Amino acid sequence: MYDTDNNSPLNFLTRPKADEPFIEDDAPCWGDKEKQNDLHALINILNKSESILHECGDFIALDKPPDLRMDGTYRATVHKLSTYWYPSPLLQQQSNLLEAVECLHRHNYLKDNELRPIHQLDYPTSGVLLIGRNKRATAIASESFVKRTARKTYLAIVHGHMDVLQKDLPCFNNWRLKNALSQSEHNYKKVKDPKYAKKGDTFPGFVPAHTAFIKWQSAMKEKSKCKELGSSPKAEAINAMKMRRLEMKTKKGNVLEPKDFDQVIERSMSFSEEETNILMELKWKEVTVLNSTWKEAFESLAREYNRVLKIKHDSILYPPLDELPRLFRIKGEEEEEQDAFYINAACAQIKERYKMLLLPESLVNDPSLIATKDQIQTLDFKPALTKCTILQRGYLQGNPVTKVSLSPLTGRRHQLRLHMVVAGSPIVGDKAYENKTDRRDICPRMCLHAHKLTLDMKGKYLNVVAPDPFVVVENAVCESRTDRLITFKVKIPGKEEHR
Repeated sequence: MYDTDNNSPLNFLTRPKADEPFIEDDAPCWGDKEKQNDLHALINILNKSESILHECGDFIALDKPPDLRMDGTYRATVHKLSTYWYPSPLLQQQSNLLEAVECLHRHNYLKDNELRPIHQLDYPTSGVLLIGRNKRATAIASESFVKRTARKTYLAIVHGHMDVLQKDLPCFNNWRLKNALSQSEHNYKKVKDPKYAKKGDTFPGFVPAHTAFIKWQSAMKEKSKCKELGSSPKAEAINAMKMRRLEMKTKKGNVLEPKDFDQVIERSMSFSEEETNILMELKWKEVTVLNSTWKEAFESLAREYNRVLKIKHDSILYPPLDELPRLFRIKGEEEEEQDAFYINAACAQIKERYKMLLLPESLVNDPSLIATKDQIQTLDFKPALTKCTILQRGYLQGNPVTKVSLSPLTGRRHQLRLHMVVAGSPIVGDKAYENKTDRRDICPRMCLHAHKLTLDMKGKYLNVVAPDPFVVVENAVCESRTDRLITFKVKIPGKEEHR
């Protein structure tokens, strides 16, 4: 075991962590059951030039192998691999680089280490993983994930020949989907963060007290004109013109209809005829100075107006995500992407439990994945949405499977893995979420791969693509079938391809 005094070759560490015991690996798919699957073994089976998808002064894009953890007291991790391939100046001074890197369990163990993963991939997931090479680049790229401008596309092989699209799925407009997602995220943040609740309280059509006063004066003038004109053709023409002007605003939820505003006025204030006549001649500044009761009345009117309008505004533009069905399609995509649909299912995590939980209405039959009534009340269920496109149906080891493209519109833990369960087709090799009836021995790895990543960093775009490990082989047409049989091959580092 290493010594950690000042004369030790490990004095480049920020703290003496060399005595931490290793957590033995859990038989990674790329490993050898007869040998120790450490960093040395991993390096021997990987080709750096093929594994590094992008490299510049700010970033490294790694094609992460499956069954590799991000960091921790494991013999091989993403952190140790990237640190070995891109050692810091202090590490470059070490006589035995591999031996020095083996004790770097965390990113902050190395004094001059600036390598930081910008996002995470699960242990069994392979594919594009972006690593920042300095604090500035890491901060800029991380902002893209926080603001959800990062675009990620995954490939997966799932159990069975998916038949979701044979069902009559409901269709929605794309603007409704975007607004529902935006509002759902907004509502979630307001519940989680009281400071956030104070932000964004205004909305299109929001009325402060002085505007409520002006609206009230206009409404009173309209009533007076209507009394004068009565039900004459001129009055009907004026009303029709005004209603046409209001129609677009009311459709967007930016203004209340006159009848709704009248009801708000009735609930919020009551002035005598004399007071009304005086107020009709005043300006808002004069009201605030002359009579505090009048001022409070219009502040109450503004609050009630905004409350009613917000309900109407949100119901039109921002239907909550939980009101969307579990599975649905988007109008217009039927022609461009005939095999695309969306999965909407919130999920929550229990502390110290690996598997996530879903709500009862998630269409999942596995009781271990469904939250109880108490858990629904106490756990933090986060909205989650995924776009799934069916690419091809075929066979793996003689078992029916489907290759899909997955685009997460939110970034929740295990989101894609859970959502494929909701869609009725768990990912092949997903030991946590496969159904009991699924064949669990047809592939030694989980077939989920981060295929593409696009970042918008203040107008500069970074596009990274990791090669597809799920290769398709088309066989000859069978006499008993009219279509071609498709067999998938799964590539695993250091292993022969599985068919």
